[in-house]
Amino acid sequence: MSSIFTKIINGEVPTSFVFKDDKCVAVMDLHPINEGHVLVVPREEQARFADLPSDTVAHLMIIAQKIVNMISESKLTPVGFNLFLSDGELAGQEVPHCHLHILPRYQNDSVDISFGVQALRTSREQLDNIASLIAESNHG
Repeated sequence: MSSIFTKIINGEVPTSFVFKDDKCVAVMDLHPINEGHVLVVPREEQARFADLPSDTVAHLMIIAQKIVNMISESKLTPVGFNLFLSDGELAGQEVPHCHLHILPRYQNDSVDISFGVQALRTSREQLDNIASLIAESNHG
């Protein structure tokens, strides 16, 4: 079954495009958090970030930078940006098609980006052990 993003890419639903190329599209979020909230969506339908080809991941970030510059040069006047990608349902991913949010930030916009929890109190030894676990899984 095709995700809403695949339907958008295929022109099956009305969409406000900001950018299109052969690897991705950038569209206005239908339910924006702030004015200028853009989604960068790969044409390839993969639910998880790790499943995207690395050249697609690199391209998404290049296009995200381009979109940030376009927004910055527009009349929207943001003072900063948040870029975020929710990977998996528990992480808040609502559509099973990987996508990157570009959220312009404005002075006094009342958007609160926080983790909502206290940071873990972790010793250097614990951090080293966790780093080793992660590094051991590097397969190239």
